[in-house]
Amino acid sequence: MDNILARLDGVRSRGSDKRGRNNWAAKCPGHDDKDPSLLITEDDSRALFYCRSGCSQSEIMSGLASLGLTGKDLNWDKGWKPQAKPVFTLHHETLILIAEADIARGRRFTSEDKACYKDALLRRAMS
Repeated sequence: MDNILARLDGVRSRGSDKRGRNNWAAKCPGHDDKDPSLLITEDDSRALFYCRSGCSQSEIMSGLASLGLTGKDLNWDKGWKPQAKPVFTLHHETLILIAEADIARGRRFTSEDKACYKDALLRRAMS
């Protein structure tokens, strides 16, 4: 954890949470941060990250990678590698159009349909 904290700017301790895990705040490497918005929790010998300014996990991880940190530095079992941006295709656009027509007709979705619809919306938003 010391290696991670040493590479971040504006680190300050936030004490322990209800579970007794150590917590810190730092400037998020995922965006141009003026005030520390990155929350870091040490959990079972690994680091967990959350940006209060809204950075996604891949933005945070890309920022940490730019500081020279790898999945092994974060004590994760698998080496971390940034994920590719989700692809938005005609298939996803068609799925959204069909789902929105079904919503307008009052059709209820199965949990699987709902998950596919949300995934298509997310892909469209990220494209």
